[in-house]
Amino acid sequence: MKTDYLNINEMTRTGEKIKKVENIILHSIGNMYSTLEICKKEMDNLMNQSDVYFSLHYVIDKEGNILNCIPEEEISLSCRKIDTNYYAVSIGCIPCDESGKFSKKTIDSLVMLASNLCIKYNLEAKNVLRHYDITLKRCPLYYVDNSVMFEEIRKRIKIDISK
Repeated sequence: MKTDYLNINEMTRTGEKIKKVENIILHSIGNMYSTLEICKKEMDNLMNQSDVYFSLHYVIDKEGNILNCIPEEEISLSCRKIDTNYYAVSIGCIPCDESGKFSKKTIDSLVMLASNLCIKYNLEAKNVLRHYDITLKRCPLYYVDNSVMFEEIRKRIKIDISK
């Protein structure tokens, strides 16, 4: 895992503290051609405008590499339902194809990271939510349209937590 924090600014990283981690929220970010560097640069560039607030704690690429963009003790601006941001750690995954599906390596890293976060914050697999579950935004699209696949990810997290 690599750490490269966003600079403090009102559009991406406010520096405000999380009140209590109650959920882990899963997002799809970018498109299948994105990289960790592109995702980080796109979030960095948001500080130079005044319309879009957005950031994630973690981004996972198609090869399973993880980038930590915001310290866990600070809020990310991943959900428009702002109060949610005070109670969640956000993870964005780069899809491997146009359907929005994540690669096996991405899912393996997601399961590992989400399991570790669940253990750290005394959460259960049911506390891992899709962005859709909070705001009804169709994100991550593939896992909204194929909820059985999302439940498979949760099952793997549940198994990892119990080890």
